[in-house]
Amino acid sequence: MIALHAESGRLVSGLLNTSHPIQTGKATFSSVSPGGDYGWHNAKEIMLVITLAGEIQVEVSNSNSVRTFGPGDIVLVHENPVGAGHRTKVVSKTPWKSIMIRLDENTVSNLLRSAEEITAANATF
Repeated sequence: MIALHAESGRLVSGLLNTSHPIQTGKATFSSVSPGGDYGWHNAKEIMLVITLAGEIQVEVSNSNSVRTFGPGDIVLVHENPVGAGHRTKVVSKTPWKSIMIRLDENTVSNLLRSAEEITAANATF
């Protein structure tokens, strides 16, 4: 791997391990006001949800777990056509801003395989 050294501007080998590009579907940006509550719903698509600003709280019906996600957090949302699904609520005093990237099953498999490759490569440093 080759990376650009920020201070000197020279190329340096071995600093950055990246995956091969992964084909994704459509991406949308969203902004939801503080207190916004999606209520209980089922995910109809597989997607990566990346929080850019603000915080959300997600409650999952089948495990009774509640988690809070903020800027920089990335969540892989999988289709859940049965049961109550999940509930998402904005808990920050500022709008929750996110990007949602649609994926298909094949892309998810490639994404997980790439993550394993990166993890293995980082273990060698």
